[in-house]
Amino acid sequence: MLLGGMKPRFDTSHFGQPEETSFKDKLDALHDWPCLFVFKFIMRPAHIFDFQKLFPDEQWKARNSSAGNYVCITMEKTVAGSDEVLAIYARAGHIPGVLML
Repeated sequence: MLLGGMKPRFDTSHFGQPEETSFKDKLDALHDWPCLFVFKFIMRPAHIFDFQKLFPDEQWKARNSSAGNYVCITMEKTVAGSDEVLAIYARAGHIPGVLML
């Protein structure tokens, strides 16, 4: 509760919890495992080779931004659970400057 008995307009239940735990809980609440999961990554074109090295056996599609400064990679993969999703994001996190959606 906020001052004056007002309720917050946004969910604060995850405050004070590790961000990863909150994300894992949300994944588990929204998905029935196993399922097809869509991963999106945005990076500089020079780092697409890093992506290939990290995910050599995966199928993915790449699309350049209109100015060619970035590439968006879409990877669809059947995953067993939220732990596998987090592991893929952790692996992709080794790519310098990658944004993960």
